Amino acid sequence: MIKLQPQLFSQSDCLNNPSLQAGNISPAPLMENQNGTLQFTYNHGGREYNDYTSKPLEISICFANIEPIDSLNAIYGTIAPKFTWSLNSAGCLIGVQNQPLANNDGGTILIDFRPMSFISCPENKMGFIANLQPPQCMNSTDLKSDNSESVFTCAKRKRVAFTNPHIMYRKNNK
Repeated sequence: MIKLQPQLFSQSDCLNNPSLQAGNISPAPLMENQNGTLQFTYNHGGREYNDYTSKPLEISICFANIEPIDSLNAIYGTIAPKFTWSLNSAGCLIGVQNQPLANNDGGTILIDFRPMSFISCPENKMGFIANLQPPQCMNSTDLKSDNSESVFTCAKRKRVAFTNPHIMYRKNNK
């Protein structure tokens, strides 16, 4: 009879390479005072990970010159419900894993946002940085190069059409 050692089983659950990918801001560029949506994907590469109560994965999303439209209610997407979201003192959203993540589980995280500051194009200074913090037990299999995603854009001023009914234009200057 083979006896499984609990520590060995727990370590095998940690053979994972979670990642953040495919960051996007829509629309880009923004028009002056226009709201937008940011998004990225989470992919859980590796084995099922269910030790989330004592060693959860965490995602932080920090903003530059934008903010979520409705605080925590602005977060949605196919994988977003697998994290419990809060706002820290720096204004970053923090997502803490709240349920098991299966092998190759993944999906989108989207946030509706509004501009805080108007940054004219071509300077891309309106956006987000998302960082993934896997539990320490994943250090041997997690590739650090895919643990962050960031996207920045700018805003264009709205053009105002000027019409004056007192000015007449002649075709071909006649």
